[in-house]
Amino acid sequence: MKKDLLGLAGKVVLVTGASSGIGRGIARAFAEAGSHVVLAARRVGHLEHLARQLRRKRVRVLVVPTDVSDKEQVKRLIRETIKHFRRIDILVNNAGILEYEPFLSITDESWQRTLDVNLRGYLWVGQEVARHMKRKKRGVIINVASIAGYGAFPQIASYNISKAGIV
Repeated sequence: MKKDLLGLAGKVVLVTGASSGIGRGIARAFAEAGSHVVLAARRVGHLEHLARQLRRKRVRVLVVPTDVSDKEQVKRLIRETIKHFRRIDILVNNAGILEYEPFLSITDESWQRTLDVNLRGYLWVGQEVARHMKRKKRGVIINVASIAGYGAFPQIASYNISKAGIV
């Protein structure tokens, strides 16, 4: 039997943006450590595929398709997680979008979409989970930012600004 050196075995971990990239890797790492994982993102097919892989690690996995820019979907995500697991020990706020646009070409629509997912989504998911954690008197919230939040990269100004907001 593997030792639980990190104290993560049996923890309930909610990962937003879990369908690909960093979020997918984070979910895998927690499952590998023995944590039960809630997978949240918009692309349900990707989530279901990942869930099948993670269940082979003998951990419980819940898939909740969620657009974090929609407050009602965020509330449903937290309700379903609490109903299924009775708690959330760790939140990894990771959902994000990146649109390649030169600064002078940013449209109102793309600007709003980026801020809604990359900032407002973090706020809404964080608030809902923090309310639960406050009642339980424990929990950890991890907000994933980016090096782009520390300096400007050409062609992704909206993303730079949104990640700076997280930092």
